[in-house]
Amino acid sequence: MSVQPLKNLRPPSSSVSSSYWSIPDSEVYLSCVATHETDPLIAVASGARNSNLFIYELDKKAGEAEQHTILTHHQTVSLSGIHSLQWASPYQTLGGYGNVLASGHNSGLAYLTLLPDPHSDSEPAEILREFDHKRHIDPSEIKSTRIRNLSLLGKNWTCCADSAIMTLFSQSIFLWDPSRSDVPMMRKRARGTVCLDPSPLRDGVISFGGQRGVSITDIRVKDSPGLSPPNDNGGLVTQIKWSPHDENLLAAVHDSNIVKLWDIRAGGPLVTLNGHTDRVNSLSWSKISDNKVTSASSDGTIRIWNIKNCIEMQSQPPPLSDYSANNDKNNLDWLPQSLNQYRRQTSRYDDIFSHMTYFLEGSKNKPPSTTIFANNREFLALSNLSNGKSSEKLISIDSSGFFGLHTRLNSSTTPEEAFPAAKISDTESNTGSTVDEDLFSSPSSTMTSATSHDFEFKL
Repeated sequence: MSVQPLKNLRPPSSSVSSSYWSIPDSEVYLSCVATHETDPLIAVASGARNSNLFIYELDKKAGEAEQHTILTHHQTVSLSGIHSLQWASPYQTLGGYGNVLASGHNSGLAYLTLLPDPHSDSEPAEILREFDHKRHIDPSEIKSTRIRNLSLLGKNWTCCADSAIMTLFSQSIFLWDPSRSDVPMMRKRARGTVCLDPSPLRDGVISFGGQRGVSITDIRVKDSPGLSPPNDNGGLVTQIKWSPHDENLLAAVHDSNIVKLWDIRAGGPLVTLNGHTDRVNSLSWSKISDNKVTSASSDGTIRIWNIKNCIEMQSQPPPLSDYSANNDKNNLDWLPQSLNQYRRQTSRYDDIFSHMTYFLEGSKNKPPSTTIFANNREFLALSNLSNGKSSEKLISIDSSGFFGLHTRLNSSTTPEEAFPAAKISDTESNTGSTVDEDLFSSPSSTMTSATSHDFEFKL
């Protein structure tokens, strides 16, 4: 049986239009992406050794005038082996220097790099500070030299220096003063920790995940223990992210592919989001909506979750959505030989039947998510680009070396109006190419809801 995308079942109110550009990374090793807080600047980084940091600008004005989306390449910088990236806020001290990027590398180094004005004559980038983690940790404690978690602390963090940098290096949490790089302000051992995220709204509070699930702690308190919820907090946590809208809400990835939303005032997850069939590589909260969180996975999907809809759905979807899981897959003639292809096919197949159930059985439940599909690629990282209080775009990078731009369409907008065509403009050379792909988006996935418990995080 051959399964094709069911375009006639696409709900008008939840379509997504996507455009892709090829990033000229020689090793096809894209690792992270970051969007500027106020300007349409995008940084795409690679784990390659040279020419691995690409600075782009999304030209909205030209796009409106010429009915094209213009992605302008401003500069390529060589900063070997980048694995984490963040722009400095223009509202803080570091932002006063200009366009500053913080980056974490596979050598145990972190950098603050000043980029030239993208609209002026080409100038070289300048490294403002270098932070060497290996100097401050016993060699016997070093498990890995790769820095995957790096955060510039926001304005609500008054307990430390303005624009302080928090990193996770070899199961140790570092806090750096950007005005000096010789000695960290804090180093705290966190055994078994895989990921961390400082709260953007609570001073001194961080969340971290690893072999013991989700935990939070207050670094302002000496020897503060990690507080963990007692219920349904098992499995290795590989990604964690605070909501930028609610100081009590965070998202985490458990057991590689299960997304759970936690309210730190409760002892169990607020909601569990099932749907991904392979590793979830990135989480991103919407900057303009407190009801949207997005996950990107190696199963070839991006899922934009509607939190309120998920919470309202108190029961599992009808059995039809579990068709592929309840039947002998060996008897299906579409079964791919490759395990990765099998996972992606299963994800698409389950979504189609969930989509059919939503329409054909007249379900009163609203769809829990909108899904973006891509063939033969793994989505590696996400970032949200806000165009104001009412408009937002989703940025992605994938294992095929492509940069993706995804826009949610409302009922009055057509894909042709959002992205009539796509162009890339390179201020140095036309090295990029464009791929327009019609992706099938659908309400999808299953979820389970949990009730609140008596346990409470106490800060």
